[in-house]
Amino acid sequence: METDPETERRALPRTNAKHWIGVTAEDIPPGWMDDMVKRLFDELNRQMIRAEQASIQEPDLKKDETESGKQLETREKRARVLVRLRGELERLTRMETERASLRATKKTGTRTETRARLQRDVLAAVHAGRTKDGTGESR
Repeated sequence: METDPETERRALPRTNAKHWIGVTAEDIPPGWMDDMVKRLFDELNRQMIRAEQASIQEPDLKKDETESGKQLETREKRARVLVRLRGELERLTRMETERASLRATKKTGTRTETRARLQRDVLAAVHAGRTKDGTGESR
């Protein structure tokens, strides 16, 4: 007896890697993706705050004093973290911009609504074709 992969996938929590096997981008609900993007922005914000607080807590060195190797290494490490965070922010912003433009152009609706809209369009076209010659009959 074989199990339905779709049913099996839905039985797994989203945190399980097997849940995402065979899932396409169209299968993911837009609301879920919006939540994930928001969570990524929140996490990025937390990391930036931590980096800023670490810089603030660092004692200022006077120009006369020379930095020790450890202090220099710490500053370089923080600079690399900030560069990485900036790159992540740019990538996340670009992704959200693309998603926003996709949301604006993508028609939303259920399959039933889409089917009903298509049926209305077809019936309107058929009706328009029948009434063109004024007889009300199909050609």
